[in-house]
Amino acid sequence: TILSVLVIGSTYAQTPQLWDRPVLSGQQVLEYQQLDREPVADFLALESKPTVADKPQLASNRKFVFDPRRLKWEAWENGRIIKTGRASGGKRTICRDVRRRCRTPVGHFRVYSKGHAGCKSSKYPLGRGGAPMPYCTFFYRGYAIHGSPNVPNYNASHGCIRVRPSAAAWLHRNFLRTGTRVIVKSY
Repeated sequence: TILSVLVIGSTYAQTPQLWDRPVLSGQQVLEYQQLDREPVADFLALESKPTVADKPQLASNRKFVFDPRRLKWEAWENGRIIKTGRASGGKRTICRDVRRRCRTPVGHFRVYSKGHAGCKSSKYPLGRGGAPMPYCTFFYRGYAIHGSPNVPNYNASHGCIRVRPSAAAWLHRNFLRTGTRVIVKSY
């Protein structure tokens, strides 16, 4: 692919979490410096049409969609749903233990990090961490898609997207890659 890049800023710094921002319509954010949560250098990519050889590598061929109203996730590839399942997101109300809203962030994101079958929370339960999050797949500021034996018929988490453990394993092994789009619909 031929790529034209316009650099706005003068300092380049490597980013620990490349996809720690929502995807913006009309532009692709390639790199951010996490110092004070402000970008040091922004790159605006104007991409030409991809060639046939490029298409299998494009992250846009795959997307994970979570609908907190329907309590459902969908795995899309090449414009078709290839797998779906039950899911539960963040509570619609205030979480008493953290004294804040616990809704899953709504919008378009990208997978930026993947854990393993033994993944555990570093934050919950509060004060000690250790809550199991098998096959954790992070998509925005510590929010993840992960397995849980408890996927109730209502939104119940602190903001992560809970799926059944078998679904989390399938998503982790067969579908979600770094850069895969994650879309969280409105509540």
